[in-house]
Amino acid sequence: MNNLKKLKPFLGKWKTEGVIEKSPMGPSGKLKGKDSYSLIDNDEFILHTVEVKMAKKPVKNCEVISYDPKKKKFAMYAFENGQMQGLQHGILKGHDWQIDGNGIRFRGSFNKSFSRLSGEWQYKEKSSWKRWMTLTLTKK
Repeated sequence: MNNLKKLKPFLGKWKTEGVIEKSPMGPSGKLKGKDSYSLIDNDEFILHTVEVKMAKKPVKNCEVISYDPKKKKFAMYAFENGQMQGLQHGILKGHDWQIDGNGIRFRGSFNKSFSRLSGEWQYKEKSSWKRWMTLTLTKK
């Protein structure tokens, strides 16, 4: 499991809920569904699958997570509808989880028992960050 052992709290199934704000990314609304994280390929990668409704629109995507030793961060390759959506990098410091991508980022924290993750996705508009959505993932 190498450096992926740091992400062990993610493994399993999660109930996902949130609120989306109107933005260049799409309309406002509620977000509801499920996320799942599992080890694959002899525990060398984590597969993250997402099945949610975003403002009533069904969204399915997946992400393959590995460790990037040069950046000392987790590399997250996202796919939606069979297309590569981009590369993001994540870092877990204590209970704080951060993801940085091309013009988007996530800032969140786990509770003490790592059974709930709450935070917000943001998008960059000119030189400032704007809230895109708030999320809470609760381990099933």
